[in-house]
Amino acid sequence: MNNSSAEVSEAIMQEIRDYAALMFTRREIALIIDVSYDQFLDMLENRGGDVYRSFQASRLKEEALIRRAVLDLAKAGSSPAQTAALKLIENAKLDDL
Repeated sequence: MNNSSAEVSEAIMQEIRDYAALMFTRREIALIIDVSYDQFLDMLENRGGDVYRSFQASRLKEEALIRRAVLDLAKAGSSPAQTAALKLIENAKLDDL
């Protein structure tokens, strides 16, 4: 496979999205899609490119689903979820400073 994200097939892009959403590491995704780790890092290097955006968006969307579940559990009274939710809130506030 060529390093250019412009030449990555839609099937490979879908695999990258799927495995990124499952929180596989970059090294693991490279193995799954059958490219070297360095080659995959090169594909991710272009932060405006399709590979980087697909990878990051998939991880963030899945993280959002998990955060929603934590917040819902916290609102329902789960003490561990409330602790996790407070940590999320604190981190968001720190990031806003």
